[in-house]
Amino acid sequence: MMLAKPSREKSTEAAPQSSLTRWLPLLITLLAGALGYGLFYNRSAWLSVIGYSVSPAERVLQGEVPYRDFLYNYTPGILWLNAFFMRIFGTTLLTINLGLLVFKLATLVVLYQAAKRLIGAWAALVPVALSLSWIGYKYIFGIFPTQYAMLFVLLGLIFMLRFNEDEGLRFLLLSGLCIGIVFLFKYNVGILLGGCGTLALVTRELTLNEKKILQSALAASKKACIYWLGFALALLPLVIYLTRHQALRAMLDHFLHHASAYGHERAVPLPSLKLLAPTVAGLVVVVTGAWLLLRRAPKFFSTYLVIIFLLAAIALVIPQRAFIIKNSAMAFMAYLPIFLFIGITLAWFWQWKKTLRGEPPNDESASQNSVADDRTSEPESEIKAPSARLSVCPSPGLPVSRSPGLPHSLTPLRLHWWQQHGALIIVAWFALGAYMELYPRADYYHLVRALPPTFLLIAVLGAQLLSWLRERLAKYVAAPHSAVKWSGGVALALLMLVGLVNTWQPNFDSHFRLLDRTPLAIERGQGILVPPKQAEFIKELTALIIANSAPDETVFSFGQRGTGFYFLAGRRNPTKFVWWRNVGIGREDREAVMQMINQQGAKLILLQDSLKDARVREAVNANYTRVGAASGLGVYARNP
Repeated sequence: MMLAKPSREKSTEAAPQSSLTRWLPLLITLLAGALGYGLFYNRSAWLSVIGYSVSPAERVLQGEVPYRDFLYNYTPGILWLNAFFMRIFGTTLLTINLGLLVFKLATLVVLYQAAKRLIGAWAALVPVALSLSWIGYKYIFGIFPTQYAMLFVLLGLIFMLRFNEDEGLRFLLLSGLCIGIVFLFKYNVGILLGGCGTLALVTRELTLNEKKILQSALAASKKACIYWLGFALALLPLVIYLTRHQALRAMLDHFLHHASAYGHERAVPLPSLKLLAPTVAGLVVVVTGAWLLLRRAPKFFSTYLVIIFLLAAIALVIPQRAFIIKNSAMAFMAYLPIFLFIGITLAWFWQWKKTLRGEPPNDESASQNSVADDRTSEPESEIKAPSARLSVCPSPGLPVSRSPGLPHSLTPLRLHWWQQHGALIIVAWFALGAYMELYPRADYYHLVRALPPTFLLIAVLGAQLLSWLRERLAKYVAAPHSAVKWSGGVALALLMLVGLVNTWQPNFDSHFRLLDRTPLAIERGQGILVPPKQAEFIKELTALIIANSAPDETVFSFGQRGTGFYFLAGRRNPTKFVWWRNVGIGREDREAVMQMINQQGAKLILLQDSLKDARVREAVNANYTRVGAASGLGVYARNP
């Protein structure tokens, strides 16, 4: 029986609706990102970060070369980028923040696109929502390399997934190129992701190649070489730039010294495991209660989940209460990626062991999971042919004997195993590489910036577990699909709520007003809003510096806060490093600064009242006169 052919009028009317449905999740992503990031892009000014990341960019704009003319503890990608922005759009802090806004929106879109490839368009909003819930710890628009590099981390992941689908070597080359660009922004993250990307390749090749282990390793090595070739191509501009300006040796020497010094002096461990106790205990109680309820009164399961969410929300949201629970929830988030990696690894080995024994997979019903259900709502033109890609969970009837780009001799069990779990494994490796940035500084600032790949991993893992959970709940409830939605929805809502409490709430006062609401009254800070006290401090100190020095004269700050005024007051730093306690400074460099002070080489010295170094104070007092102070930071002018 043939279906009636739709009339032209109906087709014409349906086309716009279909197009809107197709693009609506992406539009939601862009709108939510614009609203969320747009609220904070011009708020807050972390002075030490401005001194550490923005003022060196201005030095590059003025013709100086990092490592040769001044020390910098990252690779120079962020300096090149912000120097370019300032050259085109003006030397202001707002220019830097607008550039970062573009990068953050682009990162959110690429995160959505990566998730869409794996779990469908609407489900892809899950990692987007999580990322916006965990918008940034305290200083959301901090000028940190990871804020820019995350875009290329996710692009590298997408290209690796494309290679996994059809073995196109160009995608492997592009993946390595993107990770090489990550190296240009932050070298340790680039190296970590380069290694994790290689391990993802090795895992894939050893799984899909049934030859002997040495032959499989050789095949993996050849593809890894292409991946690292892309990585090396991204490094060519850096090598050429530094070699041309006689700074390559200086960079290598600095990093060799800095890596160990930074890890020793600035290390921040993960939160104490004791902090996890309230959250773990709560999870045990909730899961136990849910299990008992399913066995004895399953019709109240959804009501139980709602009550649990409300109780958790009350504990988390009410200010000045339940600090133990709030701190425990945040600490649990710091360990969650580790728990995920360990759990996924154990599950891989268990299922892979069964596959090697020739046992049929016990997840045959996975093809009926929510990912397939979600994609049925998408336009037919967006649904990929099952044999043309390795999906997270293949559709019913997926041929397992052959697939483009895969070994034709592959047994159905091995291919099926990789089709079920391959994309998840690749995402997990990339998420691990991004998360490992926390060493040696596992503070919450670094944690939140590294989470987007972990959120993608959570979404993909959740998509695979929905079918398993639905099968288990079907034994107890009449509507398992609804019960799964309630379970997943409450878990997602709680995770988002913890993020909102820890990353959004601190930006508002008790009357729900933003703390950063006073405009900076200085030329380079126009358009930036900060707390009233900070605005007054910046105005006073900038006025003191401008009144006691000319634009072409130099200023050196011993305190971290004062370094932001190299940029905000438009004054040059005559030394090779940002502040006195900068990591990676040799004894001869410190002696050069003391000599500069004794010779009155800087027009102004900014010295915090809390500095206890008697030698520094004696030298400054002997050669400079205090002309004013602001918020405990003294300004000393050169003696006549």
